[in-house]
Amino acid sequence: MDRLIRLIPGEALGVYLTIRGFWLGPETTATGGQPADNFVDYLPAIGILLLLVSRILGTRNATGSFASVQWGGTLLAVIAFILWVLAMGHRPFGWELDGRITSTLVDVFSFMVPYVYKGE
Repeated sequence: MDRLIRLIPGEALGVYLTIRGFWLGPETTATGGQPADNFVDYLPAIGILLLLVSRILGTRNATGSFASVQWGGTLLAVIAFILWVLAMGHRPFGWELDGRITSTLVDVFSFMVPYVYKGE
């Protein structure tokens, strides 16, 4: 359970959802015309960048060596972030998957990763 909690990209998802909600407020989603769509399409890429920065800086050892970064956990957090964005029904860059598929992937990924990934 500890490994699972460390792999959930909560910080990036929080920033992503906050900024997305700000740019696509209820008035723009209700009308169907979203002038901010171009910017919102790039939010997942910005979220991945922020996630990489936080995980790389957060998993280094006390000396600050980049050789000590937990790359496996960082990559798994990025995959989890992408799955969560798609499972929420968002369509970054026009990509779309059936909600049943993405929800299943999130569940299987969240359940299996702690058993496969033992940490570094």
